[in-house]
Parts: sequence; structure tokens; C-alpha cells
Amino acid sequence: MLAAADHLAGLDWVDGERLEIYGASYGNFLAVLALARDPHYRFRCGVPKFGECDILSSWAQGDRPGREDLERQMGHPTANRTGYRAGSPVYDLKILQENREQHTRRQIKRTMCQENDASTSTRNSGATGPVA
Repeated sequence: MLAAADHLAGLDWVDGERLEIYGASYGNFLAVLALARDPHYRFRCGVPKFGECDILSSWAQGDRPGREDLERQMGHPTANRTGYRAGSPVYDLKILQENREQHTRRQIKRTMCQENDASTSTRNSGATGPVA
């Protein structure tokens, strides 16, 4: 995504200051990741449509095969809470929001993903956020 943004910004017919990113499902995760962790702020706007961007929440609300797959890759959340949090770009959005004066170029549309943290519930399932 970042390489694609660089390529597009280098084209003479593209305004590199007006790039945006959109994603749904896993693309949602990637869009939030690109917005939250890109130190060059390539995207002016991002729209994560639906999907998870908190790996711990995915584990807690997922089906058994999904949880087992995450545990094979990352271990159980009780043993690797830091890793689950580090792999979840939704927490980086809070940092951007806290420092928004420094990041005025970026607009992040309010979506389910932004609300999916430890203190809120997901809109679609009614389930609580990540387990503590």
C-alpha cells in the first residue's frame, strides 16, 4: 500500500497530497495500519469500512478455528498480551487523535473500527470489546 502510494504520488497526473485509502474486511485492517503507522503520512484520508483492527478482539469474538490459528501464530493472549496489542493498529489511532494538532493533514472517518477498543462495544455484534 505504501509503495503503491509512492508510485501514484510520482505520477504527473496524480495529486500526491490528496491520496486516500479505503478497505473492507482484511483491507480494513490494512487501511487502518497504513494510516496509523505510516511516518510519512501518505494518505490524506482513510475509510476503514468494516472488519477488525484489534487482534485481541478478533481472537475473543472469533470462531474456534480462527482463535486456534491466532494462537498458533502468536500464542495465547494471556501469554502474549503485548504482542496482540502491538499487532493491532487501532491503538495507534488513539495516539494520532491525541496528537492531532501535529497531524492536521490526515482525516480519519469515524467507523466501527475506531470505536472497537476496550471501552466500547462493536456495533454489529453487540459483544463487548477486547477481554481484559
